[in-house]
Amino acid sequence: MKSVRSLANWPPDPGGASPSKGFKVPSSEEAKVSRVEPRLKDNLVTFVGVFEGQEHTYDFEAPTEQSAKRLRELIGANIGKSVFEIGALGFDDAA
Repeated sequence: MKSVRSLANWPPDPGGASPSKGFKVPSSEEAKVSRVEPRLKDNLVTFVGVFEGQEHTYDFEAPTEQSAKRLRELIGANIGKSVFEIGALGFDDAA
């Protein structure tokens, strides 16, 4: 079994609070996942991380909708972990 980190383009870049407004953009080690958003379109996994009281949205395009569904479930079961820690979790995108 591979890890989430082995998926192409993991971790996604954070969006949300603007550095130009004095907010720091978190590293994957700093942002803690607070929730997973419902599916908006196939293959897209959207979740929210919190750092220094600011929410940052992460959009990750999974290879298939089936793997996106499993990834949404995995992230949802690991609320409170950092984006970096999520990357270390086991994930089989071919299951």
